[in-house]
Amino acid sequence: MRNVFTGIGLLLVLAFLLPALGADDPKDRKDKNTTSKKTTSTKPSDKEKKTTTKEKALKAGEPFVGKLTQVEGAQRYLTVQVTYKSTQENPQAAVNMANLRRQLIGNRDPNSIANIRLEMAKNQQNLYKDQTKNLELAAGDDMKVRTMLPPVEYDDKGKVKKLTPKELKALKGPDQNVPGFPADFDNLKPGQTVRVYVTKPKKDLARGKPKDKDLLADSKEKPKVMMIVILAEPAK
Repeated sequence: MRNVFTGIGLLLVLAFLLPALGADDPKDRKDKNTTSKKTTSTKPSDKEKKTTTKEKALKAGEPFVGKLTQVEGAQRYLTVQVTYKSTQENPQAAVNMANLRRQLIGNRDPNSIANIRLEMAKNQQNLYKDQTKNLELAAGDDMKVRTMLPPVEYDDKGKVKKLTPKELKALKGPDQNVPGFPADFDNLKPGQTVRVYVTKPKKDLARGKPKDKDLLADSKEKPKVMMIVILAEPAK
């Protein structure tokens, strides 16, 4: 009889010990350590990659904005200054970015991480410097000149007349799909901010689709302008 009670006692003891042993399983401890351990990645995030991506080249057929610096009326040549991102990294900004990424390793202080991220954002803006280049362009045979500035009309008292939406629509001309209002080549002046539309290369059926022309690359032939839109007059 004593043996029976002894066996029951052992079973009860094992029943209490087994859950405790399972909770202390080495595999569980490993999982806990893995999930509790925080690591800070030094790789740039998707947002950082977008910020540091080199700016695309100016392609023929895609409009771009620039400053009109020269207008040659006789041969109808135009020079437009454009600003674009350099394709070479700013060495100092690149070094700063590398040092800031190293500071993130093992850093668990939220305030410190936030400050480092802020400094990284500032350096990303300077990673590729702005550069300017003068593009020499030729007016196409059917080049359209438009202006976003509506014509100024005066009333009987000599005051500037406020045009109604209906009058503005009429002033746009028969083609309502093009931006702005009609203008002439003589309205183009140095110092104006303009949007330029360059003719796309013609497709050669024998060779297939032509490669998009980079307007920033040096070329002997001046790109042809099919439309130029005056966005703003020179600052006084």
